[in-house]
Amino acid sequence: MSTPGYGATWAEDAPMDVNVHIYERTALLYRLHPAESRVVLHIAGANRAGVAVFAQRDDLARLIDIASTALAELDAPAADSVA
Repeated sequence: MSTPGYGATWAEDAPMDVNVHIYERTALLYRLHPAESRVVLHIAGANRAGVAVFAQRDDLARLIDIASTALAELDAPAADSVA
């Protein structure tokens, strides 16, 4: 995978936040780069807007783990719910 150009580093020189809402109609796509053990996840929005997430295999596994944990917590009955 290439590194940022012009002497920039990933975290220090290019801080940013990106917020994305995913709806039923939101296209979720991916492109594999097996020779580099990485993937690009695309969250496609309206009017050609979108977000691409570039991840090495290990980072993709971390992303899946945190999403799976969040899903399990959403599906678990709330401890303070009243039946």
